[in-house]
Amino acid sequence: MRYIILLLTIAFALPSHAQSDEYLQRGNEALQNRQYAEAIGYLNKSLESNPEQESALLLRSQANYALKKYDLVIQDCEKILDINKTIITDDDFTAIWNLGVTYNSIRQFEKARSYFDIALKMQPENIRLYENIGYGYMEEKKYDLALKQYEKIVSLDSHSDKGYYEIGKIYYLKKQFRKAITAFDKAISINPSYGIAYQNRGSAKLEIKDREGCCRDWRKCLSLGITQIKPYLEKYCAH
Repeated sequence: MRYIILLLTIAFALPSHAQSDEYLQRGNEALQNRQYAEAIGYLNKSLESNPEQESALLLRSQANYALKKYDLVIQDCEKILDINKTIITDDDFTAIWNLGVTYNSIRQFEKARSYFDIALKMQPENIRLYENIGYGYMEEKKYDLALKQYEKIVSLDSHSDKGYYEIGKIYYLKKQFRKAITAFDKAISINPSYGIAYQNRGSAKLEIKDREGCCRDWRKCLSLGITQIKPYLEKYCAH
C-alpha cells in the first residue's frame, strides 16, 4: 500500500509587482506537470525573498517527496510548524499530514503516528488518517491494532469499500480466512469492479479448499485488468 503526501494546489491572480509570487506560480505549474527538479528551482527562488512563505514550503515538500528526499520534506514541514506556533492553520494541518506520511514512508511508524494523532484531533472523522495509521500497524504486524483502525473507517462510512477490503486483508494475514472472505464480500458488494478484492478473496477461498470459488474470483480479477494473477490461474485453475 502506498500513500501520498497531500498536494497543495494554488490558484491565484499573479501580482505583476511580486516576483516571488511569479516563481511560486511557476513552481506550482512545474509540480503539477511532475517536473519536480524544475519546481524546486522556482520555489527556492520564491523562498529567497520570503523564507517563511508556507505555500512555497509546502509545494517544495511535495516535490521533494516525489524525489524521495524525505529529509528535506521533514525539514520544510517542521519549518512551517515553527513559523507561528500560536495559530493552527490549514497549512499546518497539511504539514502535519505530510510529516506523518513521510515517516510512514521511511518506516518510522511510531513517529508517523505521533503526527497522525495530532491531525486526528483536528479532523477526527478524516478516514484517510485511519488508513495511514492502520497501514503502519499492519507493517509492524500489529494486526489487532490495525484492525481497529479499519473498523473505525467503516463505522464512519459504511460504504467504504477500501475499509472493508483492509479488514479482509488483516483477517487474511491473521489466517482467519472465512472472516476475510466476509469482509471482501462487503467490499465487492459496494464496488463490484474492485479487482484486487476479488484477487484476495480468491486467495482466501483457496485456503479453505474452495478452489472453484477461488478460480471464479481470479478470472473476474483478470477480466478487471489485474494481469499478475495469470500465473496463479495457470497453476491452480487450468483444469
